[in-house]
Amino acid sequence: MPYNCDKCQIVIEDDTNDSLKCATGTHPSVATFQAGAEGKCKICSKLEKDHHGSSKYCYGGRCCVCYYDDESEDQRQERMCQHCKDRRSCVHNLEQDLVSSRPSRQDAIAKIEKVREHVNNVGKPFAQRLDLVKCHYIFGMQEIDTSAVEDVKQLLSGGELGSCYNSEEGTLNMSLRTDRVKRYVIRDLRMKSLPRWISKLGVDFKVIDVSGNPSLSRLPLDELCSMESSLQEVKCESCVSLQLPPPEIASQGGAAAFTYLQSVKRDSEANKRINLILIGNGEAGKTSVLRALRSDKDKADKIEVDRRTIGIDLHEWEPKDADGLTFDVMDFGGQQIYAKTNQYFIVRRALYLLVWSVRAKRDKESNEDGGEGMEELKKMISTWLRATQARVPGASVLLVVTHIDLAGESEVTDQCEEVKACVEEELKKMAEENDENILPLHVINGGESFRVNCLEGQGVEELRRSVCMTAKELLWWEERIPGPYLRLREAVEKRKSGSVSYVKVEEYKEMLRESGVNEKEHKVVTSFLHDMGVLKYFGHELSADESKKDQGKYSVEDTVFIDPVWMIDVFKGVMRHDWEHLLDCFQQDPTKSKKTKKLLHLGIIDEDMLEYLWPQQGRDFWRNAKTDKTSRSKEVGFIKSHVEVQEA
Repeated sequence: MPYNCDKCQIVIEDDTNDSLKCATGTHPSVATFQAGAEGKCKICSKLEKDHHGSSKYCYGGRCCVCYYDDESEDQRQERMCQHCKDRRSCVHNLEQDLVSSRPSRQDAIAKIEKVREHVNNVGKPFAQRLDLVKCHYIFGMQEIDTSAVEDVKQLLSGGELGSCYNSEEGTLNMSLRTDRVKRYVIRDLRMKSLPRWISKLGVDFKVIDVSGNPSLSRLPLDELCSMESSLQEVKCESCVSLQLPPPEIASQGGAAAFTYLQSVKRDSEANKRINLILIGNGEAGKTSVLRALRSDKDKADKIEVDRRTIGIDLHEWEPKDADGLTFDVMDFGGQQIYAKTNQYFIVRRALYLLVWSVRAKRDKESNEDGGEGMEELKKMISTWLRATQARVPGASVLLVVTHIDLAGESEVTDQCEEVKACVEEELKKMAEENDENILPLHVINGGESFRVNCLEGQGVEELRRSVCMTAKELLWWEERIPGPYLRLREAVEKRKSGSVSYVKVEEYKEMLRESGVNEKEHKVVTSFLHDMGVLKYFGHELSADESKKDQGKYSVEDTVFIDPVWMIDVFKGVMRHDWEHLLDCFQQDPTKSKKTKKLLHLGIIDEDMLEYLWPQQGRDFWRNAKTDKTSRSKEVGFIKSHVEVQEA
């Protein structure tokens, strides 16, 4: 018994051989109206007028494409009839053809319309997708001439963009719901950037919707703001590659996003600061790489074993002739003990250098001299790549190999090739797990490692050039920072200079208000400054936890750390790889020696030990046990009242 799909009107007939119809037999059966009490159908309880077609069917039913639109891909593949699969393949083949051949605008439109009129009725269930393909292809063209702009204007006024443009409402809808087969557009065909020429169309758009597009990375700020006489909303939520506006603003809706863009246009400054974070295992040569990069001679002195990085070291580096680029550098200690604390300083707006060192001998010999073999190395590379992607999806990672003088050139090449293969394998695994709404890890140069000898300066200049070039390709290079955000940063720096290390959230909110930050952007600017390393806030709502406040207890929601260096120094006092020095310091004091062992083995900090763990200005840790308790009483008081000793 044939009937029409109540969504797209294509004819449905169970087990038909007619390719013009949907041949599914898996949907609920269709019954006809049976009069009951009060004129309602006995089967569906609807009135007769609410039934479908001349035969008065209870349920109009849906074809495979419409029925499985929201279902999983597995269900589509398993249960779609072959006729609907063929329609889907027809659209997919069109998209692949447009990507590979990149025809002119006119030819692309002709190909799309040819598929729309295909004899197998592909144009009915996939009408919306074909409209989106046309729209993304046209607006994906970044540079077109004046005559082409006029042609696009004619397409809009003539209604040739179908469901993507509503002239009465002034809505241009290019939104992608990538989980729906009827709205899915393949990755290589999606618009990457809204074109600047959109403002030249002379169309009074009220709403521009580009949401749900994982490939979209830029919006034309000046051009969109020039359309403010009519434009009211720019919907751009769920665009994971887009940084302006920030995702926290985009998620508040199109009106909030456009308001933010207007504020950036009125009062902002181009960002030229990028975080540079060096990661890798202990003794890989991270600190030497940094020193060589910062050196005018491209070299670094040898670092003795007892001078290895403790926790994190912070530096500022402004390379010469780099257009004002400034790096805020974090050199991570690579020992396992720092894994827990380092994660608090991993941020999105950063370039990561994953540093590893050449192995002098292979696996079969490594057990004899205690050195790490290639299997250990590859495990380390995989672990760091996975950990970085887990914390900051889409991070940019550049691999650097040090100590290249420990092996011959061919051996170094072989090890670099093995590491590259390891990276490729990890990226392949990540791709298999990939969610399009999560940015994939970006490993620069396809996993090739830059080879450096920091003692001799070999390869350092090339690495420096690549680091600077890569930094300028990041989304955050010359990102527009709103004026109020800059004023808040200045206020934080001013408080920090007054030896204030942390503030209560209410005090921080007052700083936000005084800096002129819109209340809806409080969380956004806090996240921004957190990523920039200006402050650290580990709460969620920027509100005090009243239950803990009443009990006199510390709450992560209630404290904003405005001096990250202070935080790092605190961590250095309680999380170190060289605890034996503390034991040596107290070897003549049995009481403190016992309390030290209690700290090392049980993780319990005795109150008497705080003064020895706390950073001492101008002195090395534990070199001098005597200290001025009074000058640090307020700081030690913070630890005593805010650290849960049993959880240390």
